[in-house]
Amino acid sequence: MRMVIFLKSLFIFRKRFPLSLNNGGYIIPFTFFLIFTFTTLTLYAGREYVMEKQFFMQAEKFRRLELLLFFAEQDLKQILTEEKELSSGKIEYTIGYVTYNVEQRESERITFAIGCYTADGGSLQGILVYDMEAGDFILWKNK
Repeated sequence: MRMVIFLKSLFIFRKRFPLSLNNGGYIIPFTFFLIFTFTTLTLYAGREYVMEKQFFMQAEKFRRLELLLFFAEQDLKQILTEEKELSSGKIEYTIGYVTYNVEQRESERITFAIGCYTADGGSLQGILVYDMEAGDFILWKNK
């Protein structure tokens, strides 16, 4: 008796939800469309994430280089006020180091060749011009 009831319920279930999913042929194409859309959006988001990560790594490297340049400018001002004869040197910082070399010395101006190098491989080279009368750097050029 229980077996008959079970078989009848199975038959009723099959009539309501047939095992054949080929009802007009829209289920499989719709499934493929959803899979394709999900895969495309996932790949797009992954590519955007990688590009954004690279951008922020470059921005952080450039920020460190600018910080090194700023600190070097302040330290060179202090060194120039303390001593008159300055030729070349290296200033060490926690995020990298700065090398400087006096390229041209005139009565009113001193031209420095500056190289900023971070610990993660970033580098920035340029020329700083110090005005003796103003007591400040007046020009920065990238090399």
